[in-house]
Amino acid sequence: MIQKVKTIREYLKDGPPKFNIINRRKNSSVLHVSILSSDFADGKRDSSKDIALQIDPPESGLGLIKDVSRILDGVTFSSGEDIDSEKGIGHLVSFNEDRIHCYIAYLFEQDLVTIDIDFITKINSSPSSRVSSINMEFENQVTNVRVTFDTRPRVFLKWENTEEGRDKKDCYERIDLGGTIVYVNTYNRNSSVIPGHPFFAKLESMYESASKSI
Repeated sequence: MIQKVKTIREYLKDGPPKFNIINRRKNSSVLHVSILSSDFADGKRDSSKDIALQIDPPESGLGLIKDVSRILDGVTFSSGEDIDSEKGIGHLVSFNEDRIHCYIAYLFEQDLVTIDIDFITKINSSPSSRVSSINMEFENQVTNVRVTFDTRPRVFLKWENTEEGRDKKDCYERIDLGGTIVYVNTYNRNSSVIPGHPFFAKLESMYESASKSI
Protein backbone atom coordinates (compact mmCIF):
# COMPACT_ATOMS: atom_id res chain seq x y z
CA MET A 1 0.00 0.00 0.00
CA ILE A 2 1.72 3.18 -1.24
CA GLN A 3 0.38 6.54 -0.11
CA LYS A 4 0.32 9.46 -2.52
CA VAL A 5 0.30 13.20 -1.88
CA LYS A 6 -2.99 14.76 -3.00
CA THR A 7 -3.17 16.84 -6.17
CA ILE A 8 -4.97 20.20 -6.17
CA ARG A 9 -7.91 18.59 -7.99
CA GLU A 10 -8.13 15.82 -5.37
CA TYR A 11 -7.90 18.39 -2.57
CA LEU A 12 -10.81 20.39 -4.00
CA LYS A 13 -12.85 17.22 -4.50
CA ASP A 14 -12.28 15.72 -1.04
CA GLY A 15 -12.53 18.96 0.89
CA PRO A 16 -10.26 20.54 3.52
CA PRO A 17 -8.10 18.47 5.92
CA LYS A 18 -9.75 17.02 9.01
CA PHE A 19 -6.66 16.40 11.14
CA ASN A 20 -3.31 18.04 11.85
CA ILE A 21 -0.13 15.96 11.87
CA ILE A 22 1.71 15.91 15.20
CA ASN A 23 4.41 13.26 14.65
CA ARG A 24 5.72 11.04 11.87
CA ARG A 25 7.79 7.87 11.93
CA LYS A 26 11.28 7.60 10.49
CA ASN A 27 11.41 8.35 6.77
CA SER A 28 12.30 4.80 5.73
CA SER A 29 10.03 2.93 8.16
CA VAL A 30 7.75 0.43 6.48
CA LEU A 31 4.72 -0.73 8.45
CA HIS A 32 4.12 -4.48 8.46
CA VAL A 33 0.75 -5.52 9.88
CA SER A 34 -0.15 -9.08 10.84
CA ILE A 35 -3.79 -9.65 11.77
CA LEU A 36 -4.11 -12.93 13.65
CA SER A 37 -7.30 -14.89 13.14
CA SER A 38 -9.33 -15.77 16.24
CA ASP A 39 -10.92 -18.81 14.54
CA PHE A 40 -10.18 -22.21 16.03
CA ALA A 41 -10.25 -25.66 14.41
CA ASP A 42 -9.79 -28.90 16.36
CA GLY A 43 -8.88 -26.89 19.46
CA LYS A 44 -6.10 -24.93 17.70
CA ARG A 45 -6.05 -21.43 16.28
CA ASP A 46 -6.47 -21.48 12.50
CA SER A 47 -3.32 -19.65 11.37
CA SER A 48 -4.24 -20.16 7.71
CA LYS A 49 -6.62 -17.21 8.06
CA ASP A 50 -3.93 -14.84 9.33
CA ILE A 51 -3.46 -11.75 7.17
CA ALA A 52 -0.15 -9.97 6.40
CA LEU A 53 -0.23 -6.40 5.06
CA GLN A 54 2.41 -3.76 4.32
CA ILE A 55 2.09 0.03 4.33
CA ASP A 56 4.90 1.92 2.60
CA PRO A 57 5.98 5.51 3.37
CA PRO A 58 4.43 8.24 1.16
CA GLU A 59 6.08 9.11 -2.15
CA SER A 60 6.99 12.52 -0.73
CA GLY A 61 9.80 10.87 1.26
CA LEU A 62 8.24 11.79 4.58
CA GLY A 63 7.70 9.13 7.24
CA LEU A 64 4.34 7.51 7.94
CA ILE A 65 2.01 9.61 10.08
CA LYS A 66 2.07 8.46 13.71
CA ASP A 67 0.11 10.99 15.81
CA VAL A 68 -2.60 13.46 14.78
CA SER A 69 -5.03 15.99 16.24
CA ARG A 70 -8.57 16.04 14.86
CA ILE A 71 -9.57 19.54 13.72
CA LEU A 72 -13.25 19.02 14.62
CA ASP A 73 -12.68 18.76 18.37
CA GLY A 74 -8.93 18.66 19.07
CA VAL A 75 -8.99 14.97 20.08
CA THR A 76 -5.63 13.27 19.45
CA PHE A 77 -5.24 9.84 17.86
CA SER A 78 -2.16 7.63 17.53
CA SER A 79 -1.48 4.59 15.41
CA GLY A 80 -1.68 1.52 17.60
CA GLU A 81 -4.74 2.45 19.67
CA ASP A 82 -8.28 1.05 19.73
CA ILE A 83 -11.20 3.08 18.34
CA ASP A 84 -14.96 2.77 17.97
CA SER A 85 -16.78 3.38 14.68
CA GLU A 86 -19.87 2.48 12.66
CA LYS A 87 -18.34 -0.95 12.00
CA GLY A 88 -17.65 -1.50 15.69
CA ILE A 89 -14.41 -1.69 17.62
CA GLY A 90 -11.26 -1.61 15.51
CA HIS A 91 -7.52 -0.98 15.74
CA LEU A 92 -6.12 2.27 14.32
CA VAL A 93 -3.18 1.23 12.14
CA SER A 94 -2.17 4.34 10.21
CA PHE A 95 -3.31 7.65 8.67
CA ASN A 96 -3.82 8.69 5.06
CA GLU A 97 -1.79 11.54 3.59
CA ASP A 98 -5.06 13.22 2.51
CA ARG A 99 -5.38 14.27 6.19
CA ILE A 100 -8.99 13.07 6.16
CA HIS A 101 -8.95 9.28 6.41
CA CYS A 102 -7.31 6.65 8.58
CA TYR A 103 -6.75 2.90 8.19
CA ILE A 104 -8.52 0.61 10.64
CA ALA A 105 -8.06 -3.13 11.22
CA TYR A 106 -11.19 -5.04 12.20
CA LEU A 107 -11.56 -8.60 13.34
CA PHE A 108 -12.94 -10.77 10.52
CA GLU A 109 -12.03 -8.18 7.84
CA GLN A 110 -9.63 -9.35 5.14
CA ASP A 111 -8.04 -5.94 4.62
CA LEU A 112 -7.64 -2.56 6.28
CA VAL A 113 -10.74 -0.35 6.16
CA THR A 114 -10.44 3.34 5.23
CA ILE A 115 -12.61 5.61 7.41
CA ASP A 116 -13.13 9.38 7.73
CA ILE A 117 -11.44 10.42 11.00
CA ASP A 118 -14.56 12.37 12.03
CA PHE A 119 -16.41 9.05 12.29
CA ILE A 120 -14.18 7.35 14.86
CA THR A 121 -14.17 7.64 18.64
CA LYS A 122 -11.45 6.96 21.21
CA ILE A 123 -12.22 4.16 23.64
CA ASN A 124 -10.77 2.72 26.83
CA SER A 125 -10.02 -0.98 26.69
CA SER A 126 -11.67 -3.11 29.37
CA PRO A 127 -9.81 -6.15 30.79
CA SER A 128 -13.07 -8.10 30.79
CA SER A 129 -13.76 -7.42 27.12
CA ARG A 130 -13.49 -10.14 24.50
CA VAL A 131 -9.98 -9.75 23.04
CA SER A 132 -8.20 -10.72 19.84
CA SER A 133 -4.50 -10.13 19.25
CA ILE A 134 -3.15 -8.07 16.39
CA ASN A 135 0.61 -7.93 15.91
CA MET A 136 2.09 -4.83 14.31
CA GLU A 137 5.70 -4.94 13.23
CA PHE A 138 7.83 -1.98 12.22
CA GLU A 139 11.39 -2.29 11.00
CA ASN A 140 13.54 -2.79 14.09
CA GLN A 141 10.44 -2.73 16.28
CA VAL A 142 7.70 -5.18 17.26
CA THR A 143 4.61 -4.10 19.18
CA ASN A 144 1.74 -6.32 20.34
CA VAL A 145 -1.64 -4.62 20.49
CA ARG A 146 -5.23 -5.67 21.14
CA VAL A 147 -8.60 -5.20 19.54
CA THR A 148 -11.47 -5.11 22.06
CA PHE A 149 -15.19 -5.43 21.46
CA ASP A 150 -17.33 -2.80 23.15
CA THR A 151 -21.00 -3.42 23.98
CA ARG A 152 -21.97 0.23 24.39
CA PRO A 153 -25.30 0.97 22.65
CA ARG A 154 -25.47 3.17 19.56
CA VAL A 155 -28.10 5.92 19.42
CA PHE A 156 -30.24 6.64 16.34
CA LEU A 157 -32.82 9.38 15.82
CA LYS A 158 -35.47 8.30 13.28
CA TRP A 159 -38.60 9.94 11.93
CA GLU A 160 -41.00 9.98 8.98
CA ASN A 161 -41.53 13.03 6.76
CA THR A 162 -44.99 14.15 5.65
CA GLU A 163 -43.83 17.00 3.38
CA GLU A 164 -44.03 16.17 -0.32
CA GLY A 165 -40.75 16.09 -2.19
CA ARG A 166 -38.72 14.94 0.81
CA ASP A 167 -37.44 11.46 1.58
CA LYS A 168 -40.15 9.45 3.33
CA LYS A 169 -37.86 8.42 6.20
CA ASP A 170 -34.83 10.00 7.85
CA CYS A 171 -32.36 8.52 10.30
CA TYR A 172 -29.38 10.13 12.03
CA GLU A 173 -26.90 8.46 14.35
CA ARG A 174 -26.06 10.54 17.42
CA ILE A 175 -22.33 10.15 18.11
CA ASP A 176 -20.40 11.44 21.11
CA LEU A 177 -16.88 12.38 19.93
CA GLY A 178 -15.03 13.04 23.16
CA GLY A 179 -17.84 15.21 24.54
CA THR A 180 -18.80 16.78 21.20
CA ILE A 181 -22.10 15.56 19.77
CA VAL A 182 -22.26 14.92 16.01
CA TYR A 183 -25.22 13.66 13.98
CA VAL A 184 -24.45 11.47 10.95
CA ASN A 185 -27.04 10.73 8.27
CA THR A 186 -27.23 6.92 8.10
CA TYR A 187 -28.47 7.06 4.50
CA ASN A 188 -25.48 9.19 3.49
CA ARG A 189 -22.50 8.79 5.83
CA ASN A 190 -20.78 11.76 4.16
CA SER A 191 -23.52 14.04 5.51
CA SER A 192 -23.09 15.14 9.13
CA VAL A 193 -24.48 17.87 11.38
CA ILE A 194 -22.15 19.43 13.97
CA PRO A 195 -22.68 22.05 16.70
CA GLY A 196 -23.24 25.47 15.13
CA HIS A 197 -25.13 24.05 12.15
CA PRO A 198 -28.70 25.45 11.94
CA PHE A 199 -30.14 21.91 11.96
CA PHE A 200 -28.13 20.78 15.00
CA ALA A 201 -30.33 22.49 17.62
CA LYS A 202 -33.46 21.00 16.02
CA LEU A 203 -31.98 17.48 16.11
CA GLU A 204 -30.98 17.87 19.76
CA SER A 205 -34.48 19.12 20.62
CA MET A 206 -36.02 16.12 18.84
CA TYR A 207 -33.60 13.79 20.65
CA GLU A 208 -34.39 15.24 24.09
CA SER A 209 -38.13 15.07 23.44
CA ALA A 210 -38.03 11.49 22.11
CA SER A 211 -35.76 10.35 24.97
CA LYS A 212 -38.42 11.25 27.53
CA SER A 213 -40.79 8.68 26.04
CA ILE A 214 -38.31 5.80 26.33
